[in-house]
Amino acid sequence: MKTQATRDFAKAVRRLDAKDIQHVLDALSTFCDNPGHPGLNLEQVSGRPGVHTIRATAALRIFLQATDDPGLFLVVNVGNHDLYR
Repeated sequence: MKTQATRDFAKAVRRLDAKDIQHVLDALSTFCDNPGHPGLNLEQVSGRPGVHTIRATAALRIFLQATDDPGLFLVVNVGNHDLYR
């Protein structure tokens, strides 16, 4: 699996502390190696076709947008559950 970060994601990452940034990078690396890894808790966001989340920490979710290429996801945002709304 491949990922491509968006500007919005890069902006959101800059607001995180160093420990959370490392968790985000680790989660994305795991996603690329094994998208079905149970620790990621991959979920489709209800009411938002093509948008999925993976878990970086208990509080942080990484938002992914499916693309026309089944092997590529755009990494569009990172934040807490409030971003679901």
